[in-house]
Amino acid sequence: MRQILPRNPVSGHAGASQFSEDGVQNAAFARLKADGLTELKQSIMSNGFVPVERIVVRKLSGQASVVDPVPTEGDVVEPVAAPELFVVLEGNRRLASLRWLKSDHEAGIDLPEQVLEVFDAVPVVVLESDDESAYLAIMGIRHVGGVKEWGGYQSAQLVHELRKEHSLSAQDVGSRLGLSAVEINRRYRAFEAMEQMRASEEYSDHVTSELYPLFHEALVSPKVRTWLSWEDGSMSFEDEDEREKFYSLLSPYTDTAGVKRPPKITSYSEIRELKTILDNEDAVQSLLDLEKPFSDASALVKSADAGRNWLSKINAALAALDHLGIREIRQLEDGQVEKLAELRDLIAEIVESREQQAS
Repeated sequence: MRQILPRNPVSGHAGASQFSEDGVQNAAFARLKADGLTELKQSIMSNGFVPVERIVVRKLSGQASVVDPVPTEGDVVEPVAAPELFVVLEGNRRLASLRWLKSDHEAGIDLPEQVLEVFDAVPVVVLESDDESAYLAIMGIRHVGGVKEWGGYQSAQLVHELRKEHSLSAQDVGSRLGLSAVEINRRYRAFEAMEQMRASEEYSDHVTSELYPLFHEALVSPKVRTWLSWEDGSMSFEDEDEREKFYSLLSPYTDTAGVKRPPKITSYSEIRELKTILDNEDAVQSLLDLEKPFSDASALVKSADAGRNWLSKINAALAALDHLGIREIRQLEDGQVEKLAELRDLIAEIVESREQQAS
């Protein structure tokens, strides 16, 4: 009987010699079930296994012959070919759904005949090429903007593997996955930056796939790259002090009262705001104070912007007031008159203060 074994960035990595181990198989199956197979399982149960999109596999390398039964002394035996093993390149979710249904059937649950028939012979396409990068590209074509799109981290992981382990250029990877070379470079940089944080003794435990959008957004911003001294040559943040500050913003922490707090920065929209915060020293100080919310730093930037734009706002107010007619003035409500008086007094105070400084 042929056994088909999982291998892709969704189900995790394992060495070729480990694929056939029960522990690897069961762990991969459990991860796929947890990833939400119920709808697909129900669809197969209701409609049968429709092989519109074939499962893609390749033979597992390094398979050896076995002797069965185990010989005793003096016996003359010949090797018997071991069952062929295959690695799944595409179709792990469908295969796991079939495996789940099969275990249900063995437990006594009745299944339609059209489902039972596929258990004996799952239709697959066997790839004969030995080019590992070709296998990765097949997954990428489907999952990087494909049928069941991977998250940013999984697609960046694939890009990283094609570039670093298979020495493909950004143009080559882009042509295989249907992405521009610019986007390939962005994903590669972000993954490398995450790997640098993963190597940090203090912050490595806080690195999860959810951080990928934050690194991706950070490296798109020239100001953030300058702040952290990002170098394309080394693919790393070169300013160690600022880099550690950045990691602290992305990591949970314990405040002065001993209470565990979530990371200060949790969304790529907050990363986008960094480019304006980094231009304001007061806002930067507020940002790096983990006891203060991110909104404080953002408010300081907005306050500074409002101060810089006061003249244009005064001109707009003067233009609006200049167009008030006699009828509109007569119809002003008490609250509106109070606001005008408040504005008059504030302007008088500012002018008086300026005259005192000039004298």
